[in-house]
Amino acid sequence: MTGNVGEGRSGVSEMSETYEVRFVIVETEREAEEQDELEIEEHANEVGGSGGVVVVLVAVVARWLALGFGVAMEASMAFGGSGGGFGLVEETFFSTMSAPSVTGYEMMEIFKLRITSIIPTRHCLFGTLIVRYYTVPPQIIYSPKKVNNAEPLRVGAEVLLTGPPQCISALGPVSIQFVDHPNIEPGPQATFLWDGHGMTDHFDRPLYRTFYCKYGSVMMSYAVFTSGVGASVEVTLKSIMGKDSTHIYGSITAENNRTGSDCAITLFSIKNSRQSVKLGLQQPIPLSRSEAVVPEYGHLIIRADLCCRDIYPGAEIAKGHAYFYPTSYNTYEESISGKYGMIQVKVTWHM
Repeated sequence: MTGNVGEGRSGVSEMSETYEVRFVIVETEREAEEQDELEIEEHANEVGGSGGVVVVLVAVVARWLALGFGVAMEASMAFGGSGGGFGLVEETFFSTMSAPSVTGYEMMEIFKLRITSIIPTRHCLFGTLIVRYYTVPPQIIYSPKKVNNAEPLRVGAEVLLTGPPQCISALGPVSIQFVDHPNIEPGPQATFLWDGHGMTDHFDRPLYRTFYCKYGSVMMSYAVFTSGVGASVEVTLKSIMGKDSTHIYGSITAENNRTGSDCAITLFSIKNSRQSVKLGLQQPIPLSRSEAVVPEYGHLIIRADLCCRDIYPGAEIAKGHAYFYPTSYNTYEESISGKYGMIQVKVTWHM
């Protein structure tokens, strides 16, 4: 992209300024450094003739790599005049493709809860996963509402979490307990305390904690981000071919680009068409959880694989993904479509 300025100004009509902006995609910080060195060498060769003063200024203003990729932006300005002048001044910047205006802080995300051992006589998982921090009332992460909702026991099975109702701050101590029964105080092996002190190598990566209780054990996967941003997710049925309502089933998940699909959280999961949910157009899909945490310089990926049983069993309503970037404390919307319908995903960023 080039442009000329100054030609119509009084007293400087002889002088022109040419701006050139080029974008180079790089994947690592080392690649950015190699790109800088290559550009310095190229420009030195180009403007190294007689009578000119060659000035090459390389200013690496920021190297943000949390997205996993970046953009090296080179802005070069050449000045020319009747009485000799400057040679070339080049500035090289390295930044993310969109620097967010939000400000993150230490936040915890609980991804999954899996059954790791069971007592053979037990057939269902009963218990409550509770998070406590600051003066916020205890948040329920998992709790079967009634006996029929208890999870079938199978080693390796993932428990469908129903919370937290709001994102978990990790600025202070966080206590997590798996309670077998509301009237029984959990033992030390069923309690986990996070305080963050002296645990710098435990931030910004998946971690695992096993809770041992009376009838077996469950393993929780989680992460604590040094600079996390909260996201509230809402999904609505936008359209369905030839119908005003339908019965949907399938899955909706959320993940961030730092921890990947292995740590995706489940927002909606109905595997059997006989348990499908009836929805009308523009109605919200009932999500089991709707809050997610994303690194400040990361992004949120919502994946949907939804079907209906009314057109024909397994008719595709929405299949695909949508990306959301925490650029400001606003609400953003994206659509995910299928052969016979479409859903609308709304994400609101917050502290």
